[in-house]
Amino acid sequence: MLAITLFYIQHNYKNAYWCNKSEWNHMNVSWKGSSFLSLGSLGHWLTGNIGYHHIHHLNVRIPNYHLATAHKKIGKHPDLTTLYLRDIPHAFNLKLWDEKKS
Repeated sequence: MLAITLFYIQHNYKNAYWCNKSEWNHMNVSWKGSSFLSLGSLGHWLTGNIGYHHIHHLNVRIPNYHLATAHKKIGKHPDLTTLYLRDIPHAFNLKLWDEKKS
């Protein structure tokens, strides 16, 4: 249940990027539609680096044990949102988006 919550929060946060299929862009989805979840060294190790999920979106071939290195080499990106464990409760107040009604 914790793993699902950690994955969920990385895509559901205030001002997360959502778009119609016709507007889908790989880079926008990677940087704006997924976040960096800062868990500290132990937290990243215990979760298999799930906090670096945005790097996984950039390139799914990067193994989880290299995600932190890739994150550091890329550096700070202006479109990347950083989240913390304290942000988890706020994610559950967000609503679903119905593409057909928008």
